[in-house]
Amino acid sequence: MFTVSVEGRFRNGIALGAEYLAYRNDFNPPAGNTGETHAKIVQFIVKKYFLDGIVHPFIGFGLGAGETGFTYVMAGSKESDRSFTAAAQLNVGVEFRIQSLALALEIKHLAHDINRDWNDFNASATGLFAGVGFTW
Repeated sequence: MFTVSVEGRFRNGIALGAEYLAYRNDFNPPAGNTGETHAKIVQFIVKKYFLDGIVHPFIGFGLGAGETGFTYVMAGSKESDRSFTAAAQLNVGVEFRIQSLALALEIKHLAHDINRDWNDFNASATGLFAGVGFTW
């Protein structure tokens, strides 16, 4: 999974921003060979940072939209489709700030369920993320 985000922080610990997530996943469809899904999601995020100094625990959430596509081979024929749906996330983590360098560790849950016509796929995921940021 790959994530890029930008946020503006206020003195009260509230941060507003945007985030782009992209990930792919291999799967085994019931009636076919292996397949692949890929998701691209853009969200507006809100976080609340606590404490002051070097250690800053935080909680946050995001709302946005995403595109999820899939491809697989079934009976010698390549099948593919893509869906656009809403996406939401919850996250909790800690950021360590050393001057203008920020090191972050967070647990993020992304809810992104596709359910339309014959395409029923849950692209939701939970993961541990580590990142590097810069503040000014």
